[in-house]
Parts: sequence; C-alpha cells; structure tokens
Amino acid sequence: MIIYLIGFPGSGKITIAKELCNIIDGVIVDNNLFNNIIFDMIDFRKTEVTSEI
Repeated sequence: MIIYLIGFPGSGKITIAKELCNIIDGVIVDNNLFNNIIFDMIDFRKTEVTSEI
C-alpha cells in the first residue's frame, strides 16, 4: 500500500505520516531527502529563468 500526502508547507504532512506509520506499521519516504540532494548540486542563483517555453 502506498499513501501519498500532499499539502502546503507546515500543514502537518509529516505529523500525519508518522501517526499513520504507527497505525499501519509503514515507512515514511520523504521527498525532501531526495530534493535537497539535487538542489544542493544546482546553484539556482546562477540559473537564468526565462518566460519562453
């Protein structure tokens, strides 16, 4: 079973995930663990963002 939690920052996703894990004996996979590694490798301050698609 996979349960995917979506919400605004600070809305309690991790809190809910921890409680669910206790109830169903699950595992939390936090996407921030992956995102932070990728974001650390990219220097966004030097990345140009254009409005062209």
